[in-house]
Amino acid sequence: MGLKKSLFLSLGLALALSLPCNLSAKPPPSDYLPVFPGAQGFGTDTPAGRGGKIIKVTNLNDSGSGSFRAAAQATGPRIVVFEVSGTINLASDVSINNPYITIAGQTAPSPGITLKGASLRVRGNAHDVLVQHIRIRVGDDPSGPNPDNRDGFSVDSNTNNLYNVVFDHVSVSWAIDENGNSWYPQHNITVSNSIISEGLNLSLTGHQNSYGYLIGDHSKNVSLIGNLFAHNVYRNPAMKGDSSAVVLNNVMYNAGPFFTYFSDSYGAGPSYASIVGNVFIKGPNTSSTAPAVFALSSVDPNTKVYLSDNRYSGTIFGNTSMIVSTPPVWHSSLSPRASDTVEASVLANAGARPADRDAVDNRIVQEVETRTGSVINSQRQVGGWPNLAENHRAFNVPANPNADDNGDGYTNIEELLHLMAQGVEK
Repeated sequence: MGLKKSLFLSLGLALALSLPCNLSAKPPPSDYLPVFPGAQGFGTDTPAGRGGKIIKVTNLNDSGSGSFRAAAQATGPRIVVFEVSGTINLASDVSINNPYITIAGQTAPSPGITLKGASLRVRGNAHDVLVQHIRIRVGDDPSGPNPDNRDGFSVDSNTNNLYNVVFDHVSVSWAIDENGNSWYPQHNITVSNSIISEGLNLSLTGHQNSYGYLIGDHSKNVSLIGNLFAHNVYRNPAMKGDSSAVVLNNVMYNAGPFFTYFSDSYGAGPSYASIVGNVFIKGPNTSSTAPAVFALSSVDPNTKVYLSDNRYSGTIFGNTSMIVSTPPVWHSSLSPRASDTVEASVLANAGARPADRDAVDNRIVQEVETRTGSVINSQRQVGGWPNLAENHRAFNVPANPNADDNGDGYTNIEELLHLMAQGVEK
């Protein structure tokens, strides 16, 4: 199949599969090809960088030839692989502005890649994006980007040309604004199998900013699946007006006055959410009366919330007028896990390189297991950035990388990327 034809089919399937349905929906069409085996959620039929050029990251420089920034900002379909491990110190945000890109952090030698000091942003017309196995640890260096907008990762565009974006197995922490967000009228976004932790609270802004993930106004068809939210006071996640999302099989630990919540301060309109199979766990900073789900007074009364199989020791959701009996939003690729298995599964599988975790992720997981830890104001309180070794390993491109020798729909280089992902996940 030619590249243009495959992209056309992928975009058509994205529209068909984004329609709301219920939990007994039919399975995806037989020709539905997730961007990697097992991917679930909105936008996961993206081709990402399939069929494109292969760009190697060979150094830890902030910019220039062989840098991550240069690879992310290149044009045309592209697959970004790493021949180096360690920490990339960013003086400013890295913005992906061009479509059809795969960032394969699993290709880095141990101990993997960490972005330090700034954000990774998907912006403009950069549709069809896959990011895997990258750590983003922002921090409070006064010389970094504007603290009022110093996120971990962001998907934001004021056009309708941003869609089919997947962040899978990423670890993000120490942002001064949100650890992660999706904003404006973009659609078909999935964040899966990730650790979203320790949004800095009383930091450079002078006011409370410990935020997990924000689904912003007009952001449609967002799926958050199998993630660990830990030590974020607010936005675990938060949904604003005129948005729709599935929140499936996540673990939320040590929030503040509530965990997941809805607000509509700009009067954008009702939100639609299906919140299924999640585990909410109180921690040292959680209010004793905190509900799992909460609606602020600004929320449009036509907001619809579906709740099923969520586990919590307190009140799940008190706004009964908003509860509906069938999911107002769903995706046919989703396969819910029973909530009594979710905590063990997420703690074992979430984050970048779960078989090769850095000290931060190891500590976060241990704190959830032992119900310890706390919200922090600076990364210095928990030892700061781990000292990751700079190791080099050649990435051997397979023969005919963009061919599909076994006819399964994945190119030869994608087969290698999947194998390398398995190596850092198990």
